[in-house]
Amino acid sequence: MTPEEIKAEAHRRAARMDGLNVVQRRAAVARIEGEIRAEAAAAAEAAAKAQASAEALGERKRIASVVAVGTTMGRANAALRLALAGPVDAEAARAVLATLPIDPAGPVAALPATAHFGSEAQQAERARIHAILNCEEAKGRDRTALALALDTSVDLATAAVALEGVPKAETRTYPSLAERSAEAGDFGHQPVLQGKAASEDVWAKAIAATTPRVGAFASGGPAGPVAVGLGGDASARSAELAAQARRWADEERGHFGGA
Repeated sequence: MTPEEIKAEAHRRAARMDGLNVVQRRAAVARIEGEIRAEAAAAAEAAAKAQASAEALGERKRIASVVAVGTTMGRANAALRLALAGPVDAEAARAVLATLPIDPAGPVAALPATAHFGSEAQQAERARIHAILNCEEAKGRDRTALALALDTSVDLATAAVALEGVPKAETRTYPSLAERSAEAGDFGHQPVLQGKAASEDVWAKAIAATTPRVGAFASGGPAGPVAVGLGGDASARSAELAAQARRWADEERGHFGGA
């Protein structure tokens, strides 16, 4: 309601009150105006909270759907990084993940910083998910941490307490990337990637493939987000992303069988 509408409504309500003198009626109008403003403020606050909650839930579902696709492809960790890096949906993620190697064996590497896109509520939701999955208590409890991050809305403090009560996973020996690829066969003609050059090529192609599908966005790879404007020449953006991918590869080559 506008100030004029509030004042008019207050006068209408006061006019229905019997037995008031002029002074009392003015006081009643002022009191009613205050009550109406308080009601309007409470309603606006409730609407804003509901909107933020809906946006956070939608972002959580988007990330969960991308991770679900990645899990079926043996690339859950790569899918999580992709979902935190840009506004990709499950369909777009499937095409990008097909160009990436399957997740390496061993402990999950720390997640890079989340990228800045979407509403404040969506950014806050990604920050919450990131904090839970990167906290000290999540180490050795990856599945539980992922469930707390994507299946609930609990904050970091609550999640950390819950994780402390969960036994850490047993230390196991996993087959290497090459062994798993050899066992799986030549499905989709995806060669076993080795070395720095292969890592650079994979990340560059993945990010370049994502950009036209979702528009330019702030992309967060292993080395963190890189801001990409909405305007500009597509080739220039691709070159910038490819350069960033090479920097990511230098840090991640150990996970891809680096030199």
